[in-house]
Amino acid sequence: MKAYFVITHGSRSPRSVLGRKLIEAALQAKCPQVQVGGGCLEGQSQTLKEQMASFAQTLPQNAQIIAIPLFLLKGVHTQIDIPEQIPPDRWQLTPILGDHPSMAELLDSQFPRTGERYILSHGSNYPGATAEFASLARSIAAQPLYWQGEPNWQTCPDRPSVSVLPYFLAESYILEKIRTQAKTLNLLPTPFVPGLVAQMAQELAESLE
Repeated sequence: MKAYFVITHGSRSPRSVLGRKLIEAALQAKCPQVQVGGGCLEGQSQTLKEQMASFAQTLPQNAQIIAIPLFLLKGVHTQIDIPEQIPPDRWQLTPILGDHPSMAELLDSQFPRTGERYILSHGSNYPGATAEFASLARSIAAQPLYWQGEPNWQTCPDRPSVSVLPYFLAESYILEKIRTQAKTLNLLPTPFVPGLVAQMAQELAESLE
């Protein structure tokens, strides 16, 4: 028996858990033969390790569990925090969502065919994280912008020809703040709706099989 366990960053906002639950439901619908669960790294009364243990207790002892981190950048959370909490027995860890092989194609498809392209990410202080993101941006002829780590998003030119794609998993407080502070920028919708994220999560899980 197989099981999938999606992991999101989490926050104290109920909207964060709701967003994860929508992804879980979409993934369960795509994979009815697989038990699907999930947990948050932060913002919950239980630690991620405790959430994983609770999920594992609902499964047969021989079930193989695949953890899928729904993160877009390789930061401290994905490179240190999450791997440290993955149990050594019957658990596997997929690459992060940002490493999905179709990511560049997906992002490219969100932009108008003409005009200047910028991609806005959360950013990270983890060594190499921003370099990988900058390489992804360049692969589709876009300029990288960062909210944190190397914050430069406010330097984005305010011109009609400029389109800015938020590289965030879902609607969030940060995106609300950015929209408030940058009302004249052409911010495109984030492409990471639950159904699409579920499809990408399934493909990452199946890449381990």
